[in-house]
Amino acid sequence: MIFCAHNPKLFLKCVACLVGVWTVVWSASPALAQGELRLASDFDAPRSTAQLDGFDDRVVAEACRRVGVTMRRVHLPAGRTLVLANQGVEDGVYSRIAGFSARYPELVVVPEPVGEITYVVFSRSPELKISGWESLRPLSVAVVQGRATTDVHTAGMMDVVRVREPLQLFRMLKAGRVEVVVYEHWQGVVAARRVGLDDVVVHQPALQSLPLYLYLNSRHAALVPKFADALRAMKQDGTYARLRAQTTALVDEISTQKN
Repeated sequence: MIFCAHNPKLFLKCVACLVGVWTVVWSASPALAQGELRLASDFDAPRSTAQLDGFDDRVVAEACRRVGVTMRRVHLPAGRTLVLANQGVEDGVYSRIAGFSARYPELVVVPEPVGEITYVVFSRSPELKISGWESLRPLSVAVVQGRATTDVHTAGMMDVVRVREPLQLFRMLKAGRVEVVVYEHWQGVVAARRVGLDDVVVHQPALQSLPLYLYLNSRHAALVPKFADALRAMKQDGTYARLRAQTTALVDEISTQKN
């Protein structure tokens, strides 16, 4: 740079080059420059809320605290969370099943689960017998579109309605437009109560349970082992079990309430 100072034109080129490099470095991690990660979720209460008091919110927020960053939740439809996180518009996405890094190469999975998702069947018929995904084939079924698990297992079924919003599932069930709804257990219980569906039946055993993961955009790959360590520590020190027990108790209480 001393040499550049004696040549005004070369000096200006050097300055422009440094500005360009600094811009790239700064833009490569906009959230971490402010100590914040924008993390997308498509879950609803009691798993994720605008107040960050859902189960998954609290788990991920505590992991962020232990890693040394803060978290901003961005609520998006299921199909958009992965796309925008892969593009780098968002810094990551949480509570998604394994395997998405193959389809979205800019997403790096944190290998320690943040939780699990349990798919169950909701109906208004206590006598209905459910024994796995195939037992749904003769029934009219409603699912949320963009969910990889339900999309795969209901593919080829003759009477499947795919909706954008979870509440639509239970409004359709309440109106008798479908026989069953397939959705995540905790959120389904809350959604059924929100639409005034008091006689909803949660069929057991569950159709399927799968671990859920946090994915980070590749520009934050250095944080992946730190998040994995933080999540493991939360399970070892009892934090995770405490948060899960609190949510389970809340769901049990809601399931017994009448509108």
